[in-house]
Amino acid sequence: VFEDLAWLPTGTTLNVWVQAHNAMGSSDPVLAPRGKEPPLLLVGPPTAPRAVVVSQTTAPSAPGTLATRFGVVWSAPGDYGDGRAANNTDRTTLLGYNVVVWCGGGTRAAPILVGASLTSFDLFAAWSGDRFVLADKSSLRLNCTKGDAVSVEVSARNLYIAGPASTAAGVTAMGLPGAVQNVAASKVGVSVEIEFDEPEDTGFGNSSSEAVLESVAQASTCSAFPRTGKCEFHETVNAGGGSPVVLTGLTNRTVYYVRAFVRNLVGDSPLADTPVILVDYFTLPVLTDESKVRVARPYPPSVAYHVWQNGAKQSTANIALTVFSLPSALTTADAVTGEYKFTTAAKTE
Repeated sequence: VFEDLAWLPTGTTLNVWVQAHNAMGSSDPVLAPRGKEPPLLLVGPPTAPRAVVVSQTTAPSAPGTLATRFGVVWSAPGDYGDGRAANNTDRTTLLGYNVVVWCGGGTRAAPILVGASLTSFDLFAAWSGDRFVLADKSSLRLNCTKGDAVSVEVSARNLYIAGPASTAAGVTAMGLPGAVQNVAASKVGVSVEIEFDEPEDTGFGNSSSEAVLESVAQASTCSAFPRTGKCEFHETVNAGGGSPVVLTGLTNRTVYYVRAFVRNLVGDSPLADTPVILVDYFTLPVLTDESKVRVARPYPPSVAYHVWQNGAKQSTANIALTVFSLPSALTTADAVTGEYKFTTAAKTE
């Protein structure tokens, strides 16, 4: 056993002679036969893996659950431990890599052994509110919070010894964004424009990091917002985020529930209050001599009917009837020269 050869540089080739000794003296030294084997090689620790990067991406998950992937990638060490640059002629091999993970300033988990043929590793997060459990396919379980830094170190190990760890790399963990505030809906013809205030928390909690958000608006004739079945469903996504979001293709004279939220790569923000709006927009280009106009179909109780002529409001009547009288100021002559629009706005029932 050669116990202390640390003074020799890694990669030194050792030739071994063997002698026999007795009380009378020593035999001639004989070079140890090698046959086809290379000379005995002094192997040291591999150098640290290079270019370690951690990123967070979406991950497949079961319906109704949240999951994201924290991917770790790195480059192989420049020296596997034999003093040469890593290449196909290396005279030693790697056993594998040790991956160490921790969240925020928490305790580091036990190293995870990754095979020598790999230079990447995936961790998965299962979310519950603002917290998540970070896990791999083995025994790793870390409790973390959105806004924490998920940090990773990687070290290599050859057949003899482990090398130093890489420089720590990490990414700030993104969670769900906060809810939008002050949702309001207004009619623009048979479209609905939804305005809201975006949340201060885009998904990183108290961290100063900012996530890229999408703004989403939905309208449905059913309060549960089903995407299939007998209920109408409409959705508009502003990929660049921001407010307002315009919903188009709605059916005239129909009551819709509308809602807005924002979305990042983890998922959707909590839903804010859902306003109700009656989309009702129709035009009578010419009025007859009659002093009354009959609305096409019954509307819910407590509906405000607004009468407009040439863009100016002429009267407002809060009635629950399907027949109402036009103001006397609106004459047949006015009707011939102008356009009358009748719009309604649903009140809370």
